[in-house]
Amino acid sequence: MLPSLRRGLGRTPTMRDAAYELQIEILERIIDSGREPIVVDSRSVLDAPEPVLKALCAALDIPFDSAMLSWPAGAKTVDGVWGLHWYKRLHRSTGFEPNEPSKGALADDLKPLYDECAPMYNRLSSYSIA
Repeated sequence: MLPSLRRGLGRTPTMRDAAYELQIEILERIIDSGREPIVVDSRSVLDAPEPVLKALCAALDIPFDSAMLSWPAGAKTVDGVWGLHWYKRLHRSTGFEPNEPSKGALADDLKPLYDECAPMYNRLSSYSIA
């Protein structure tokens, strides 16, 4: 995620950019409230969209609809202000595409941030529904 984030930002990302601390804060609030957190790893959605979305719908107690698996190309009214900056590839897509693992080693300057993010990712991942 960090190399992709760097490409999107046009600079080396920070922990704030990665947003793992905020995600952990949200996770802890949910746990403290006595509710079961619902976490979905985007990689799992790309690897197996239908079963993961079915599991998510079940966790949210909403019906699954196969229309969730595809969409028309182009910008959406719900994209928000970041749509033009972050969603170019999404706007060209019409459905889920397989995960493309990073090629090559992580850049040296991203390794300290990776080391800081990894435990938080692992904590979130331990609650992943799929």
